[in-house]
Amino acid sequence: ADADGRVSVRVGADECAALRAEEERTKNEYYDANDLHQKKRKEHATWKRHVHDKEKVQHEAECTSLKAQLRPLCAVLRNEFASRRLQSDFRAGLEELLRAPDEEEQGASS
Repeated sequence: ADADGRVSVRVGADECAALRAEEERTKNEYYDANDLHQKKRKEHATWKRHVHDKEKVQHEAECTSLKAQLRPLCAVLRNEFASRRLQSDFRAGLEELLRAPDEEEQGASS
C-alpha cells in the first residue's frame, strides 16, 4: 500500500484489454437499456394519449346524446313558462281595463 492507503495491482496487457472490453460491454448495455426505456416511455405516453382521446370521444358522444334528449324538454318548459306569463299578463291587462277609475283618474279626465 502507498502513503494514501491505495493498493496498486499490476495487470497484464491481456487482463487490461479484457477489463476494458467488459467496461465497454457494460456501457453499451447501459445505453441500450436507457434507449429501450426512453422508447417504452414514449410508447406509453402515446398509448395514454390514445386512450384519453378515445375516452374523450366517447364522453363527447354521450354528451351530444344527452343534449339531444334535453332540447325537446327545454323547449316544452320554455313554452309552458311563456304561455303562463302571457296568460298572466293578459289577465292583468283585462283587470286593469275593467276596473273602475279611481279618484285621481276621474279628476284628471274632468
